[in-house]
Amino acid sequence: MPRLSKVSILSVWAILIIGLSASLAQKKPGGNSNLQLKAILSSTVVDSKTGLEIRSKIVNDSKYPLTPYASLSGTNSVYILAPNQSGEFVMSVVAKSRRAVRMLFDDCVAAPLQSSPQICGDPWFLYGKDIETTYFWIRSRDEFQVAINGSTTEFTPTGGILNFTKMNIGEIKGVILKNNFQFPGSTVYFTFQDPFYVLVKATDSDSDGVMDWILTPVFGPLSVYDPESRIWTDYPEGSVPRLVRSNVSPDCNYGTYRMPFELKIARLQ
Repeated sequence: MPRLSKVSILSVWAILIIGLSASLAQKKPGGNSNLQLKAILSSTVVDSKTGLEIRSKIVNDSKYPLTPYASLSGTNSVYILAPNQSGEFVMSVVAKSRRAVRMLFDDCVAAPLQSSPQICGDPWFLYGKDIETTYFWIRSRDEFQVAINGSTTEFTPTGGILNFTKMNIGEIKGVILKNNFQFPGSTVYFTFQDPFYVLVKATDSDSDGVMDWILTPVFGPLSVYDPESRIWTDYPEGSVPRLVRSNVSPDCNYGTYRMPFELKIARLQ
């Protein structure tokens, strides 16, 4: 039987240690791999200001109204980014996955700006439409403590980014939802005017002890504190009315619409 040299023995041990370390890293709970989720956009949402159930304006596609979105290789993505480092929520839906997000621009608060630059395209493109996206992307940013002062919801920034996985069941936080979306027949990417303030509630909807989350806009008066200027900015109608802009120019104005929604997300099992 051939004798192994000290170098060979050390090499074998190194391979075993590296393999074991990799295995442990993969099995380590709460690691830096993205946490895969499933998501569904409800057809209705409760207006917390009135207590009434109303129709959502950002919903699942017509073909799959009750089918959750989930990550597909090279197409859709629904996940919490690196829970040990970030914990932000990311969702994208693309046309080649044969899924879309349905958006209803039928509750107009302010008409499109007719004098928008020509590069913006038709400012009335979305007005009154019930239309499905060819591309839809959202990502949570920042973190806000939430307080209720009379009828007003108050957002105070923590200076950090909300890690969804570090929330406690029953806890409510605020975030800014970055977004853009595209539709058939248009070459521009649309976006809701920034900042888009959203509530995140950690829940346990099926009572299995595993946390899931519900995202909604703020219904009713919203006040946001800026620690640098020490000024509160008031939004009398919360974050439900959204001015639609685009990526081609900050002067593009496609109208302001009420866009209530309810996004439920949970771990992919």
